[in-house]
This record gives sequence, C-alpha cells and structure tokens, in this order.
Amino acid sequence: MSVPRRALGAGWEQVVRLYLEQQGWQILDVNYRSPFGELDIVALEPTKDGPVVVFVEVRARRSRRYGTPAESVSGTKQARLLATAYQWLAEHAMGEAEPACRFDVAAVSIGSNGNAKITLFRGAFDASP
Repeated sequence: MSVPRRALGAGWEQVVRLYLEQQGWQILDVNYRSPFGELDIVALEPTKDGPVVVFVEVRARRSRRYGTPAESVSGTKQARLLATAYQWLAEHAMGEAEPACRFDVAAVSIGSNGNAKITLFRGAFDASP
C-alpha cells in the first residue's frame, strides 16, 4: 500500500522547514489556509537589508517527465498564492511599515534511493498585482 499523497507532501514540507531553519530562517506559519488557497510555509529570512517575509511553495517530483518541481507552479496557482499571501499579511500585522516579501519555490527532487535534494528558487515568480 502506498503512502497517501497528502502525507508524502507533509513529510517533504517538514524536510524543507528543517532546511530553512538550518539556514537561519524563522518559520512563522505552516499550511496557512484561506478561501483562496494554502501557503505551505511562511518564513522570515534574515538579510543584510532587514528581514524578508518569504512565502514558500513546496514542490516534489520523482522524475522530470512532467517538468521540474518549480515549473509545476502554474499561473493559476501563482494567482492563488498571491491572494492567500495578501490575506496572511492582512491577518498578521508585521509592524508599521509593510515588510519586504518574496515568493520562493522549494523544489524537492527525490532520487531513486529515496534521498531528497532541495533547491530553493528565490523570487520564483513576480508578485506584482
């Protein structure tokens, strides 16, 4: 019996969360849901210019037959992520100034041995309205 897809996804999201925390990122939220969709991970990345709120979409693939994990984030999915991110920001006051924000895709490539390689695509898509 195979592991349900949702459980697999949750496992890969946990792997990405641990990876981001090892990079010094602070996890603010996971699996945030709104009427528009879901954000896998919301994190705060420390940068030399100040912290950046990063909305991370986790994508995993066992092969490239249907494209890379990053390529699987369609325009429709990007629009849902953007709307959900606006909702998250509206609910989570980040201080007086609007925070710098970015959308990343954490691509998890799964080898035949089951090992995962994480590639972070920073600014994976344009978040302009």
